[in-house]
Amino acid sequence: MVERVASPRSRFRAWIGWRSVPGDSAVVLAAALRHSRPRALAIGGQEVAQGVASGLRNVSGAAIVIALIIFAAIAFILFSALGQASTAAVDTAAGNQFTCTVQSVYDGDGPINCAENDTTGKQVRVRLRGIEAREADNSCRYENLCPEASGAEAKAQLTRLAVGRIECTSFGPSYNNVDASCRNPAGQDISCEMLRSGAAVRWPQYDPDGRLIPCVPAPR
Repeated sequence: MVERVASPRSRFRAWIGWRSVPGDSAVVLAAALRHSRPRALAIGGQEVAQGVASGLRNVSGAAIVIALIIFAAIAFILFSALGQASTAAVDTAAGNQFTCTVQSVYDGDGPINCAENDTTGKQVRVRLRGIEAREADNSCRYENLCPEASGAEAKAQLTRLAVGRIECTSFGPSYNNVDASCRNPAGQDISCEMLRSGAAVRWPQYDPDGRLIPCVPAPR
């Protein structure tokens, strides 16, 4: 008995699950199209879906970047506004009391640089009332007002005393500074403590009422 080998045409018919009259190629082709169209549509639909998903991912990533940029801009504006609002304006006219939040100290008698601005928008810088210390370069502007402590020692002492928020009383402008007497959070009169430590000497011209005389150490 001879085994018959299925022809390509028979295999194609078996593949499409169609039983037709031999030679009816039109029917076979129609069946093939009916069978293959759903598969083509499924494949095409899958590709479209993948493309849409990819596009959505790209759009989503771009949207996130844009949102982050907008958020950063808003945060910067808010922090800038808060920073300006937190810089309080103080009235440093003679006779007024004001608060100085110490940022830095230049030398032993000031200026003390404050975080606050005055009513004109200028940073407040306090020159301590009634005392004189050596300059930052260790020199003395006046021979009769020259303490023993060096400029570096005087600055270090004032840096220890003038911390945090100090309360000051203004005696008016002094060049680009405010001539003022100040107390630190511990309640110490800073000018007086500078005299007690020997880091500065009393300047009588700017202590006409003698307020600081008791702060001057007794001669050795």
